[in-house]
Parts: sequence; C-alpha cells; structure tokens
Amino acid sequence: FPVTICTGSSNVASSAYSIALGSSNTVTHGSHANVNGGSNNTITGAVLQPTWSNINGGFSNTLGDGSQNAIIGGGQCNTLFEGPGAIINGGCKNVLSAPFGTSGTQFAVIGGGLCNGIFNISSNSFIGSGGNNTINNSMGGSILAGSGNQVINTSPQSSVISGQLNLVSCSLGSSILTGDRNTILRDAAFFNVSQSAIAGGACNTITLG
Repeated sequence: FPVTICTGSSNVASSAYSIALGSSNTVTHGSHANVNGGSNNTITGAVLQPTWSNINGGFSNTLGDGSQNAIIGGGQCNTLFEGPGAIINGGCKNVLSAPFGTSGTQFAVIGGGLCNGIFNISSNSFIGSGGNNTINNSMGGSILAGSGNQVINTSPQSSVISGQLNLVSCSLGSSILTGDRNTILRDAAFFNVSQSAIAGGACNTITLG
C-alpha cells in the first residue's frame, strides 16, 4: 500500500513508496520515486508517471511525464521529460525533452554543463559537457564538449567532439572533431551527406544541395 516518507521542511509526497528529503521538494504521481535531498526539486507526472525515478539533490530540478527509471543527479534547474532510462548528471539548465508519449529521449545522457539540450526523437544520444550544445531529432548523436555545437535535423550517429558553433545537419554518421564554425549539412531531410568528417580549423563546409 502507499508509503510516504518526508523529512526536512515543506516537502510533499504522493503515491506509493514516495520519498522526499531536504527542503520544499515535491513527489506527485511518481510511484516508487525519490527526491533524496536539495531544494525545490520536483518529480511529477500528469499521465505517464515517472516511476522508479530519482532526483539525488540540487536545486529546482524537474523530472516529469514518461521518464521511468530516469535520474537527475543534481545541479540546478535541470529538466527531464519523456526520457525513460535517461540521465542528467548535473550542471545547470540542461534539458532532456521529447513530445508527450514518444519516449523520444530514452537512454539519452547529459553529463553536465550549462544550457545543453537533447530534444525530440534523439534516443541514445549523449552530451558530455560544455554550454549551449544541442542534439535534436538525431538518434545516437553525440557532442562531447564545447560551446554552441549542434547535431540536428535527422543526423543519426553523427557527432561533434568539441570546439564551438559547429553544425551537423541532415547527415548520417558524420563528424566534426573540433574547430570553429565548421558545417556539414544538406538543406533537406535525407542523407546525401553521409560518413563525412571535418578534422578541425574554422569555417570549413561540406554540403550538398
């Protein structure tokens, strides 16, 4: 039967086996879910409960609908939706999010950093760290670090290792190793640029179209 455990200050818990520790943390509709500490952290789900999920600490982190078995390790203002088995280890204002009911960011990982995002159908994707890096609609895409790098527009198994303002768009299995404002793209949603690579430098472009 439902068991609720709260310690600290102003915590609220609801549903079976929910635990809220720390200050002003909330667990609602999150069966078997836990907030282990910190402040103003929330596990909530209006329809698809984030069951067996955890927020381990930090401040103002949110774990919502469709995020079963997901984890936010800590940090500040991180958000995770529609990511079964997904993880945000920490950092600030990082987002893992997909359309409701799609599980589009399952098994995706953001290691940390600032304002990094994995969106839409981008399961099994990875952002290691850095700032303002984005993976969107690119299953298995990866950005290891850097700033302002993007793997977007259906670019599965493509990657940016580091650097800044590098872009991979509409490309299958392509990579930019590092550098500044390098681009691999085609302005259409099919893979005419595939298995291509830019090793480094600045303002280099591989394109079709």
